[in-house]
Amino acid sequence: MEKQPGPKQKVVIRYRKGIRRLLFVLLFLGLLLVAIPFAIQFGIIERLTSSEIKSELISQLEGSGKREVEIEDVDFNPFTGVLVIENLQITRESRPELKISLLSVELDWLPLLNKRISISSALLKETYFKVEQDKENELLIAGMKFTASDSDEKKGKDKATMPWSIGFENVHFVDNNIEFISSDFSTRINIDSLLLAQFFSWKPAQATNFSFSSRLNGAPISGNVEMAAFIDEPLFEGNLKIDSLDIGDFIVFSGGSLEALSGNLSTDISFSLSVLNSGINYRQEGGVSLKNSKVEIGDAQLAHQKISWKGTVNYSEENNKTDGTFKGLISLQDSKIGIGDTELVHQKIVWKGAVNYSEENNKKKATGKGSVSLQDSRIGLGDTKLAHQNIAWKGTVDYSEENNKTGVTAKGAVNLQDSRIGIGDTELAHQKVAWKGTVNYSKVNNKIDSTAKGSINLQGSRIGFGDTELVHQKVAWKGTANYSEENNKIDSTAKGSINLQDSKIRIDDTELAHQKVTWEGTVNHSERKNRENTTANGMLNFFKHRNSLSSPELDTTIETAQWNGELLFNKVAKKSYFKAHGKVVASDINSQNRQTKLTVLRLGKLTLDALSIDQPENISLSKAVIDELTVAQRQGNNKPLIKSAKVTLDKIQLKDLSNIDFEEANIDTLIADLDLDQQGNLTLLDELIDSLKPKFAESRSRKIPASTKRTDTKKQKLTFRVGGIKIRGNSEISVTSAMMKNSARKEIQLKNVSIGEINNGMPQNFTPFKLAATINTHSKLSLVGSAKPFTEKTNVQIIANLDALELADFSPYIRQQLGYNVRSGQLDADAKIDIKENILDGDIKTKVHRLVWVQSDSVKIAKMAEKLAMPLDSALSLLRDKSDDIKLTIRVSGDVSEPDFEVSDAINAAVTYSLKKAISGYLSYAFYPYGLAYLAAEKTYDMAKKSQVGLEVVEFKPGDNALSDQSKEDVANIAKLMKRRPWVKIQICGYATDSDHLKMIELEKDKKRHSDDSLLDASLLGLAKRRASVVKSYLISVYKINAKRLTTCSPTLTDGKEQTPRVELLI
Repeated sequence: MEKQPGPKQKVVIRYRKGIRRLLFVLLFLGLLLVAIPFAIQFGIIERLTSSEIKSELISQLEGSGKREVEIEDVDFNPFTGVLVIENLQITRESRPELKISLLSVELDWLPLLNKRISISSALLKETYFKVEQDKENELLIAGMKFTASDSDEKKGKDKATMPWSIGFENVHFVDNNIEFISSDFSTRINIDSLLLAQFFSWKPAQATNFSFSSRLNGAPISGNVEMAAFIDEPLFEGNLKIDSLDIGDFIVFSGGSLEALSGNLSTDISFSLSVLNSGINYRQEGGVSLKNSKVEIGDAQLAHQKISWKGTVNYSEENNKTDGTFKGLISLQDSKIGIGDTELVHQKIVWKGAVNYSEENNKKKATGKGSVSLQDSRIGLGDTKLAHQNIAWKGTVDYSEENNKTGVTAKGAVNLQDSRIGIGDTELAHQKVAWKGTVNYSKVNNKIDSTAKGSINLQGSRIGFGDTELVHQKVAWKGTANYSEENNKIDSTAKGSINLQDSKIRIDDTELAHQKVTWEGTVNHSERKNRENTTANGMLNFFKHRNSLSSPELDTTIETAQWNGELLFNKVAKKSYFKAHGKVVASDINSQNRQTKLTVLRLGKLTLDALSIDQPENISLSKAVIDELTVAQRQGNNKPLIKSAKVTLDKIQLKDLSNIDFEEANIDTLIADLDLDQQGNLTLLDELIDSLKPKFAESRSRKIPASTKRTDTKKQKLTFRVGGIKIRGNSEISVTSAMMKNSARKEIQLKNVSIGEINNGMPQNFTPFKLAATINTHSKLSLVGSAKPFTEKTNVQIIANLDALELADFSPYIRQQLGYNVRSGQLDADAKIDIKENILDGDIKTKVHRLVWVQSDSVKIAKMAEKLAMPLDSALSLLRDKSDDIKLTIRVSGDVSEPDFEVSDAINAAVTYSLKKAISGYLSYAFYPYGLAYLAAEKTYDMAKKSQVGLEVVEFKPGDNALSDQSKEDVANIAKLMKRRPWVKIQICGYATDSDHLKMIELEKDKKRHSDDSLLDASLLGLAKRRASVVKSYLISVYKINAKRLTTCSPTLTDGKEQTPRVELLI
């Protein structure tokens, strides 16, 4: 079965038939010119007169059809061979089919002898004929049927049997019109002038000139051709001009594939065609343009205000080899291309350059060199929009194809200006994009390989998607990229460097900015079925990084930051994995609160060695080093809360985002400045906490979509372990308090601080700790102990030693608690504290050396005296030894879990109790036998309830104020005590009792006098006063006690038969 032509083949066939029909018309005219003199020469119209020739012509042209033929005149001169026919007209049914105003032919007779038809001149003027095509595709030329296939067959037979040659000296057509009519297409061809000169088939080397000037549907078409048509390898050279030819009339040749076609075609070209035995050579130079063109094919529309080409074309075919060269300029203006929902719009497209093409056997090669420029370009594809003010490419492209191998190489530069790309809510904008380099592509069977080498530069770049925006003043990449694909295997590699300048990233209200970002390294990507692997290995640098957080309101700057290592991304099926290995170094890190201007954190340098991240729940690094750490520093103040020269963390691990472990932490030269306000709060710490609080915590939590919130109620327990912490170097803690006036700054120098393993996964394990420090340079403090920081109940063991603490430095605190200002004095203390399951039990052994203080707050002094049953300074004076030391053991105890338990209250209560006990012990045993008298007096006279301590009681006989021998001995003991304790002061208080009252009544009766009660009481008070005076005088006169150390009280009357007349000596 014969194969039927496809739609595209039908278009080509129909187009070829149209060209063939036009050639038939021209052939008809040529045969007409040749046939008339030939018929005359060989007797067809031999020996006829002009009138007879006219009659014969009319008869032959009318034939058997219904045509009417008119000839105005026929003039034939057989001697000169000139035939002139004037005003020949053929009509059918009053419609003209052929008109010839003038036909003049001059024939040379002699060449006929050599079977050569030679026409010296021929003139065809003002001719009109109609060419019609019926439904069977047969042609009617001037009313005569002319079948193309028959003509071709006849032509072939004549060529085989007729050895005649033909030639024209000069053929001239003037003002001829041809009208073509068919059911699909109609056109008018106006031949204003056609000249054929020196056309001789027996002179193959003779150059023939063919020129014409015509109009097709009113569009001027002209040309001039010089040809050698009869040589073995014919040659044609000439030019062709077309001016604004409407191509819309030729839509019928599309076979219905085009729905619309319009435009005005213009050409001005010169050409050369050489028809070789083994092929052809064609050369063209000039310009072709198409204005206001429009093409519609289905849902595709192409429209251009102007398309123009100017340049040269060289094309050759020889044997199995084809070569082509195109060199010139192509320009498109106001170009619009629409395909479905895709639209391409360009104000101007210009290509300038050269293209070379060659094909031999199965090998094809093509090379393009030049430049392409697109201005005001816009491309729309669904929700994707691309707009560019200018796109320019300059370079070369090489293409090769051989058997199953295809190769493409592009080398040059691409520039895009004011580029904008929109994909949904994502927008990419670049002020300038430049590419310079080489791209190689090859395909062999099912394997694809491509390589790109060069540089890319983006200026004024902006990328926005949702509430995220990326802005870069400049982005530069330089390097190579390789890609290969075979079956289901994909591999790609990129190697080079990336440079970003003035980069900004905005996410919601958060902004990250970098003056410069650089990357240098290699990226590898591979795909295998359901598995993807990506590896990035190299160095990433940030310069002058800045980020701004809206909640909390923090501005962070980093002078430099560097990552050097490897990143790995793996995807298996639908699950993704991430790993990273490398080193991080950052310098001059500073984070500041925008509102308070408080520097939250500042690091001179941060180093993370052997950092490893796995998925990213698991993180480990061999060492983290922080140089010049600063925490919480106010603007304009050089004293931060915490400062350290270096912090080193060894062997850090984070597992499952819940298990933290690092082997050791070393802190070098720790400086802490603790400034307490009047309420005892650490204000700088409070400011730090406030600066880190999220500003919009509640509103942000509401933004979290319900689908992204975790629905599981199980909370993974956070566990952590620290192998040990050490504070080394010249570390210092400074304490300043505004809680009391004139509070001196306290300096605590840490000589050695170590903390053992801290592990909340093993809460029953004790964490040991040790501290060695000096306070204000000379006082020494040491702590050794252990604790269970993670048990529900408190478990702590401490052994502490304090040596030579200057109490004057703590005078404001002592004044606040006790009401005394300390002038001088030192404190030594040894403490052993044990808290077991919340129960506190401990002893504090203190020694105060050479304490000198003065009373400052009488209210506080009175309260303390009430607690101790005597003034504090008096109590302490009893405890001073020969070295002027006061030794006191304080026992503390209690339940630290009680809601109202306060450490300060527990210590105060313990001190009070210990003082009382120490005084009691001192008076009872240290000064035996005086202490026995004290215990007896305390019990007998309930002196323990008083605000003072009674040292001794001097008894008197009722009604008497004289010292007995026993009383003198008692006073002597007191004197000895006062001499041994020169700082002890005594109050002397006289008492009169009921026994004195009875004695005075008895004396009054003996004197037979009677006194009222008021006079009797006055007498008793006088007695009590005299008793005190007697004791005081005895101490002064006999034992030389300074009167300033002896103070008398107001006399007192007491009730009760058990009361003894006496004088109490109180400290």
